[in-house]
Amino acid sequence: MKRQILHLSIFLLASLFLYPSNFLYSFDKKKILRVCDLTNDASLRMDPHLQFDERNHNVLNQIFEHLLEFDIDGSPSPNLARSWRRLDSHTVQFKLHENIFFHNGEPCDASAVKFSLKRNLDPELKSPSYHMVESIKQVDVIDKYTFNIVTKYPDGILLNRLSEFGYIIPPYYIQMVGDDGFEKHPIGTGPFKFTRWVKGKELVLVRNENYWRLGIPRIDKIVFKFADAHKRVDMLLRGELDLITNFESIELVKINKNGFKIIKEPSFTIMSINFNLLKRESPFQDKSVRQAFNYAVDVEELIEKVRLA
Repeated sequence: MKRQILHLSIFLLASLFLYPSNFLYSFDKKKILRVCDLTNDASLRMDPHLQFDERNHNVLNQIFEHLLEFDIDGSPSPNLARSWRRLDSHTVQFKLHENIFFHNGEPCDASAVKFSLKRNLDPELKSPSYHMVESIKQVDVIDKYTFNIVTKYPDGILLNRLSEFGYIIPPYYIQMVGDDGFEKHPIGTGPFKFTRWVKGKELVLVRNENYWRLGIPRIDKIVFKFADAHKRVDMLLRGELDLITNFESIELVKINKNGFKIIKEPSFTIMSINFNLLKRESPFQDKSVRQAFNYAVDVEELIEKVRLA
């Protein structure tokens, strides 16, 4: 069998990935990727402007796209927008790739960008990602593939914002089916198209045959399954999954004994532990208590142990 590196057009935020030793063989044969990345789908929203859980974005990023994307070094790079230039301290001009279409054939043009960002900023929508794009004052359409984003103030991280938030969605489709219809059957420009969602069991996406990036995706279907950390390991060992993330380290012995390979990859994920200041009687209301906890944590040791895990 000819082995090759496969571009999977899937942005998984976890740092640990597993696949069986015969993964490439079975994968080439059936061209279906079965993934367990989520414990459940209780908080999953298929309207990208109503979603703010970064792990759920692993699903949405297969269907929808942003104007920009982060490259391997974490820097904003072209995506739907092929280029940009700053006109002044408040204005950046963008040019879209031409002839990109949503899954329903609707063109992804400057008007669609304006509609999408305006919708994300609409107070009535109550988007949880509103605050991430709130620096945007307006979007001015110059021509079909050119538009200016004008900010309320000089925003030095506008490109970063557009690499992670402000999904571009089809205006005419949403006007036709409404917000509820859009959530039931989401449509974007991404490499995969929504096909079905059996709540609590699985969500299935199929290949976008007309995806604008030539040669990808190289698989026909992604099946997202839902199970907790322990169950997903058992499902992997039974051959019900091809790839899992977020498992207990104690499971490593069992995994290694069954001929699986562990892959460690860099991640953009940031984990934080926050003090609960909502309760007035909380001891963390006292600044000295918060400082004591910070001083008690050996940050360097934590970083080293996570790095070697």
